[in-house]
Order: sequence, then structure tokens, then C-alpha cells
Amino acid sequence: MKTAQDFIEEANAVVPRLSVEEGIAKHAAGGSVFIDVRDTSAIQQSGTIAGALRIPRGMMEFKADPNTPFYESALIHDADIVLVCGAGGQAALAGKTLKDMGFTNVSNVGGFGDWKEAGGASEEGYTARLMPNCRVTTTVAKVMLVHIFAICAVSARILA
Repeated sequence: MKTAQDFIEEANAVVPRLSVEEGIAKHAAGGSVFIDVRDTSAIQQSGTIAGALRIPRGMMEFKADPNTPFYESALIHDADIVLVCGAGGQAALAGKTLKDMGFTNVSNVGGFGDWKEAGGASEEGYTARLMPNCRVTTTVAKVMLVHIFAICAVSARILA
């Protein structure tokens, strides 16, 4: 039976690991697609690389496949893709998935904490992408949820 470490080792064997300094230089040069593969709550707590796409590891196959309704158009097979996560493991695994799907230029810059500590460009984690090309602040999203719950509570009382 394979262990998590077996999968990580296989991924690290095919997905090159960039140093944080190399990643920061690529980011500054432009032209690369940076993707944070952590879940939304982790990104909201710590922030992410400035301009990075936010694609949770569990959605990567769907976002990378143009035949799904979830396709992310920035994911083209010859794009220079740089992945980041919390420590490097999820980025390596997501990178192997992309390699298996035919992407040719995928690398892993490791954990966002190291990126931020090294002074890499970052953005706060207070935005949530609710739909393509529409960003709503977390505060606004919370207010919207409070209103939705209030409407549901009133509706439940009326229907009861």
C-alpha cells in the first residue's frame, strides 16, 4: 500500500522545486501563472501571492480540463505554471496532476509562509472569488450571509 510520503516523493521527482528567490524573480518578471492550491479558508487567513489564481487542489483536474464547465482559461498546456501551498506538499501533488494531464512547464515554489517571509509580493486574504470576474470582500460576503439566514428564518416562521 502506498503512503502519503510515497505520493509526495513521486510528485517531487517530476515537479521541479524552485527556491523562494527564484519564484520571486519569476513573479517580478511576469509571464508566469501563479496558482495557490490551498483551500479558501487557508488563503483568507494568511493571504496569497499577489495575482495568484486560487484553485484548490481538489478542483485542479476540473479547472485544467477545457472540456469541463469549471475550466480556467489561464491554464494552457505550455504556460509557465508556478504552484504554491502551505508547505510544498499539496503544490507538488497538484503539479504532478498537471504533468499527468500534459502540462509541460510546471514548478513548485513551496509554502506561502516562506514566500511572504522572503518579501515576495502578496495580497491579503480578505477577498473571496464568488464567480468569475467578481470579487466580494469577506465583510460583504458575511453581511450577505447574515441577510440570507435572516430571510430563511423569517420564511421558516411564515411556513410553520
